[in-house]
Amino acid sequence: VQVCGVYPAVVDTGMSAHIPGPKLAPAELAQAVVHAIRTGAEELYPGPAEAAVRQYFSDPKGAERRMAARLP
Repeated sequence: VQVCGVYPAVVDTGMSAHIPGPKLAPAELAQAVVHAIRTGAEELYPGPAEAAVRQYFSDPKGAERRMAARLP
C-alpha cells in the first residue's frame, strides 16, 4: 500500500468558479498525481500550492499574515 497526500491550492472546476487567482487545470493535477504515484512521493503540492508551501516553511509567520490578509 502506498499513500500520497495531494494538496492542491485551487483547481479550476465549477466549484471554484467564484474564487479569483491562479487555478490549477484538472488535467495538470491528474498528471501530477500520476507522476507522484509513479515516483513514490509521499506528498504532492501541485501548481500554486508548491510556492505557498515553500513560503510557509521559509517564513511561517509571514505566510500566516499573507493568508489572513486575503480573508474577507
